[in-house]
Amino acid sequence: MSQGTRCHQLAMFVVYDSPLQIFSGNISQGLKEPEFMELLGSIPTTWDDTKILQGKIGEFIVTARKKGEDWYIGGLNNGQTREITLQANFIDDGPYQAVLCKDGLNAHNYAADYDITKSQLQRGQSIKINMANGGGFMLRLRK
Repeated sequence: MSQGTRCHQLAMFVVYDSPLQIFSGNISQGLKEPEFMELLGSIPTTWDDTKILQGKIGEFIVTARKKGEDWYIGGLNNGQTREITLQANFIDDGPYQAVLCKDGLNAHNYAADYDITKSQLQRGQSIKINMANGGGFMLRLRK
């Protein structure tokens, strides 16, 4: 067992700066979640740019990292449920394919509850994201 929701654990791959990323879990469980594992496997280990978008020490952090033309945004939350509004004013013009993995409705009781949604995102648009207690999110933006 580990602390935090599944999305909190996913976001750590973006927020923490480490060129050695390790999936420490039962691989058979990962095989049951191919969409989640594809998203996890797409996260680079080195970055071209890093921006801290939001945060408050001891409460939460939202970090954006760029690799090539793609952005990966990770959010980590403390033990209090939180809603943030993410402004996409740091990305270039043009449409991005957005894949958002966020805490599910019951993540506060069942840490493995998450939702993956796909959409389009443009510079200047905003997204509201709810994070469970001990939760987080990861957003991948591809040009």
